[in-house]
Amino acid sequence: MVWSLSAALNAYAGTQNVTGHSVAQLARLNAVWSATPNLSFTLRTEYLRAGKVLTRAGYTDSLFNGVWATFRF
Repeated sequence: MVWSLSAALNAYAGTQNVTGHSVAQLARLNAVWSATPNLSFTLRTEYLRAGKVLTRAGYTDSLFNGVWATFRF
């Protein structure tokens, strides 16, 4: 859960114009697979469920997916 303790902490544009403290709920899944000692792959998915503050400011839920390859030499 993302919670704002102060109205002065506005990380999202437009939230300074709305009331409330419940910003969002965030779920994250991160998986790493080491194919070799030098090569790994990372899969990340995140789902942000907009709380009252973001909803009042006009934001909606969002989904992020990402894949990374890392080569160490």
